[in-house]
Amino acid sequence: MLPLGGCVSPPSSAWIGLNTGVGGAGRATATRPANGDLPRTFQLVAELKAPLVREAIMNWGLIQPRPGRPYDFAFSDEYVRSAQQANADVLAVFQGIPAWASVTPNLGNVDPGLPPRQHAQAFAAFVEAFVERYDADGLADMVSLTRPVRAYQFMCEMEDVDVREYAYWLKLFYQAVKKADRRAVVVLGALRSPGVKTFDQPAGDYPSYFEHLLADPELAGPAYPYFDVAAFNSFPVRYPGRSPFDDAVAYLRQTMADHRLSLPIWLTALGCAGKGAKEGELADNLVKWVVKARTIGIERAYWHSLRDADGAGPPALQSCGLVRGADEAQPMTPRAGFHALRTMIDETRQRPHVAMRGDGLYVLTGRDEPRYVIWRPESHDPSPVLLSGWWSVETLAGTRTVEQGAKLKLTGSPLFLQRTTSPFIR
Repeated sequence: MLPLGGCVSPPSSAWIGLNTGVGGAGRATATRPANGDLPRTFQLVAELKAPLVREAIMNWGLIQPRPGRPYDFAFSDEYVRSAQQANADVLAVFQGIPAWASVTPNLGNVDPGLPPRQHAQAFAAFVEAFVERYDADGLADMVSLTRPVRAYQFMCEMEDVDVREYAYWLKLFYQAVKKADRRAVVVLGALRSPGVKTFDQPAGDYPSYFEHLLADPELAGPAYPYFDVAAFNSFPVRYPGRSPFDDAVAYLRQTMADHRLSLPIWLTALGCAGKGAKEGELADNLVKWVVKARTIGIERAYWHSLRDADGAGPPALQSCGLVRGADEAQPMTPRAGFHALRTMIDETRQRPHVAMRGDGLYVLTGRDEPRYVIWRPESHDPSPVLLSGWWSVETLAGTRTVEQGAKLKLTGSPLFLQRTTSPFIR
């Protein structure tokens, strides 16, 4: 049944997304953003034409801070409405439980963990009500909803949660989501670093969390493993000497194969420091890592994030933002990475398919003529592959020239190339 007053937008086939950071995806203690923050955020999302956004708007602690009271969907409504106006599909992250449902109820209004099992019924009721509100089936929907939320992620970097407890609540979450909307996709909580330790967090068994989860008896049942998409976060600076994403993807695939599973893999946060002198480096890495992710089979990749992390996480990861400023006193203005992401979104809208032709050389194909992404890696110069003919060349700064392939000079900054004719032929 369609909602009154409009039609439902079709599912998006886009694969490049963005963490908006207004609700603090992964930061359960975040509160409603300051007045005026959300409109400016989605003005920037619209400028990017970002087709996918990710945010921790499914925060039970903020939506029902008192037991038995009506749900307050004011912020999630405003976020979904803003995304709808920007033509962006939402990946809603569940993160945060109310103090009254916490093991340690003196923490305050929001607890980033999971509740005791006696609150299972209240938890399932909240999840079902939230999904029902944004499924666009015409029943108990948000007013004027035309772009349903079809993807829900259960927590973020949850490796500090006991595996059995996470499995129990994941199964309950999955069942509640599907009860409200069988078309919705349930995404595994973003794994911190599947299969390999990070140099700045050498302790703990988080690299093997996924295999323990899939083997846990709590997940037994007809809908095993009770998620539709595997997901992880990755910040390549934390893996010196390793190729970005390869180890994590190989581990996830092998672990799923060991359990006779073959599910999509999403990279729900990737990034690097990008303040000051590193702004250009962030822009370069954004392009390099996004095309790399796609060619090794990652179905979606979300940049982390639109804004800096404001003290959350390791210091090296706190300035991944694409804009400067984060409040009315410091208006948000685009950095170089913002323009790089906009370029990639524009390119892949017309040419969504990405293939690797060699280290530092990728080709984008689709409805339009093929376009190449090329740079000079440390190992070699890939330009001889493109020696013949003339090329239209565009930099990440938007500068356009026409050059002969034999005279093309590469640096570590990616260029976008497309075949053209000699400027001397009229």
